[in-house]
Amino acid sequence: MNDFLDIFRIEAEERLERLTSGLLALEQSPDNEDLVTDLFREAHSLKGAAAVTGLEDVAAVCHRMEDVLNRMRDGQMRTEADVVDTLLAATDAVRTLVETASADHTDRDEAGQAIRRLEAVLNGGFDSGNETMSGSKPPEPDGRSTPATSAAAASESASDGTDSRPVSSHDESSNEVIATRTEAGKADEEQSPPAGIPDDHSTDGQDRTASVEMVRIRADILESLGNLTGELLTARCRLRARQRAIQSLHRLVREMTGKHRRRADAAQMQKQLEALRAVVRELQDDFTEDLRVVDPLIEMVHEQVLNARMLPLRVLFDQLPRFVRECSRHEGKTVELFVEGQETRVDRHVLEKLRDPIIHLVRNAISHGIEPAEERQASGKPATGRVRLISQRCGDRIRIVCEDDGRGIDHRQVLETALARALITDEEARRLTPDQINRLILRPGFSTASVVSDLSGRGVGMDVVARHVEELRGTLQIESEAGQFTRFVLDVPATVATLEGLLVEVSGHVYVLPTAAVVRTVRVRSSDIDHAAGGAVMFRWENQALPLLELATLLGRRPSSAGTTQAAVRPAVIVRYRGESVTLAVDRLLGTQTVVAKGLIEHVGHVPGVSGATVLGSGVPALILEPSELIERHDGRATQLAPCDSEPRQTTIAPVLIVDDSLTTRMMEKAILESAGYEVDVAANGEEAFRKLVQHNYSLVITDVEMPGWDGFELTRRLRAHPRLAELPVIIVTSLGSPDQRREGLEAGANAYVVKREFDQHEFVEMIARFVGR
Repeated sequence: MNDFLDIFRIEAEERLERLTSGLLALEQSPDNEDLVTDLFREAHSLKGAAAVTGLEDVAAVCHRMEDVLNRMRDGQMRTEADVVDTLLAATDAVRTLVETASADHTDRDEAGQAIRRLEAVLNGGFDSGNETMSGSKPPEPDGRSTPATSAAAASESASDGTDSRPVSSHDESSNEVIATRTEAGKADEEQSPPAGIPDDHSTDGQDRTASVEMVRIRADILESLGNLTGELLTARCRLRARQRAIQSLHRLVREMTGKHRRRADAAQMQKQLEALRAVVRELQDDFTEDLRVVDPLIEMVHEQVLNARMLPLRVLFDQLPRFVRECSRHEGKTVELFVEGQETRVDRHVLEKLRDPIIHLVRNAISHGIEPAEERQASGKPATGRVRLISQRCGDRIRIVCEDDGRGIDHRQVLETALARALITDEEARRLTPDQINRLILRPGFSTASVVSDLSGRGVGMDVVARHVEELRGTLQIESEAGQFTRFVLDVPATVATLEGLLVEVSGHVYVLPTAAVVRTVRVRSSDIDHAAGGAVMFRWENQALPLLELATLLGRRPSSAGTTQAAVRPAVIVRYRGESVTLAVDRLLGTQTVVAKGLIEHVGHVPGVSGATVLGSGVPALILEPSELIERHDGRATQLAPCDSEPRQTTIAPVLIVDDSLTTRMMEKAILESAGYEVDVAANGEEAFRKLVQHNYSLVITDVEMPGWDGFELTRRLRAHPRLAELPVIIVTSLGSPDQRREGLEAGANAYVVKREFDQHEFVEMIARFVGR
């Protein structure tokens, strides 16, 4: 039954999206009889599917929706705003019932309330409990229908159109199949607010309600992926044959070495060398050919996988017409939404991250930008305000413009508010440029609203936009003309799977800085360095004084001998930070490289200043840094950053050894411990770890359980049996959390057993400190 329920959820989400968009269109065209008929059919089909699945409460609500739509179709009821409100509230109720239903249970209170409202409409009255009536709080676009979880998110088109229309319609693609992926281990789940009860803080974070993610993949993409995978399997067979040839070559060399030691005949040696040269030449030719075949295959597979992850922005934009409708009614304004380029395709992870910024920008345009009708008409504008969303693909990046034709940004009011909230000083206020004044609205806690309402005045919103755009390694520009318009321009990557990075070396380690955050690279001479008030180190560059920071210090590392701001000449990188520029001193610049970005593993959580990890072309692992977050951790304001401390940190504690077959896990745990001041070494399996432990001194071992060869339990047992290593502290960190597995780990001799889903970074570091005596 669960399989049928999952299938029904997919169908229901599609039909509910069509009901919602159809009702909004009906409000604009109340005499459209064909549209009423289509809506009636949608409700009827949804009722039948719910009944077959055993969701009688869902079927009952849909039956009452049918009754209302039937009267509208027969001309017995007019299409009025209150009727549309009630039907929209019913679709919200059905969505909640579907998402929270099990095969034998639904929320009867939710169903009963929806039915009572619909019956009130049928009886000629309106239930005062209707949550979407004028004056109530406007609905947040439902977080449970975000790109990651909505089946509607899958309805996609193959082309990037530029259709411009006041209300987005819902298109279907027939050439699609469904792929599902289960998200495990999402603890502390939070419920999204009901559609009629938004929370101003609800969008400041990730939605966690869905246990199963569904995304549609076009059948032609799946077919192409299948074909390419088959060719890669064939190529793998050929490479394995080459591997056997290498093994034969190795045996031949070994035989030659043995004979040479026995002073074999020179002629025989010459013959064998010629045979060896022929084998090597043939092997080289074969490998060259195989790589020539495999390289484009891998590129095509990678491209197709990226395409499979791409969704049209329409998935997000289709949620906005109703949001604009309710928000404008709440504010007592008339606003139209126009969209262009909604078929522009982006990575689904980018789409998820864009949801909050777009919602906040639209809300801000309605609440702060668009004037009331009387004020607009007095200034010669039409009574109806306009909000435009325009998206465009520019190479490997996406440009999204959110523009309103409202009153613009009042620079005088912005400065007064910033001064009143101590966000700037009087001296800074006198020196700020118009662009810098515009960017003050991105500061946390900033709001010019004189009254706190459900939409504005809480100081929450625009800082969320800035932070999410920075997390996407994007940029945000603000343009405004008093009395005419306000325009926000977001520039973000189309995908987060790969990025162009600048490789830098700091204290003997290689890191990646996203080039999107880099202004330029420079060489800092000692004569270009000044010390500002408060001791801040500044770098004079092109008539500007930029804060100068040691990247090693921000990373919690010991600067190298050359890595101090007092060095004669230093390579450095100028990066963007909240619309300003900051200089980061490094040891070496190693050039740029396109890297495949890997996200942080779940049990590690968020590592400040680190957005991911990668393996470079040389095979060296590297962390991908988030410069803005590193700088923000150092100090909240870029203009008052403290000077770098070049004094090396002293440590007498032996290194910690991390043992895990996952490269990402090793790197993330290593980053946590190094940021806490520990020296760290790593091993990929139990045997490698044991060899290192026998040869070198370590203060503690952190090991996974499931690894090739010796697992974590076997490694621990062997350590306890070794005379010198028997007392070495061992912490097991694993996803295996059953009582029997815990018991086995502790019986093997582990000092602590940490389950990854219960992982807490702060407690983990404290635990290590206790074991090593810090």
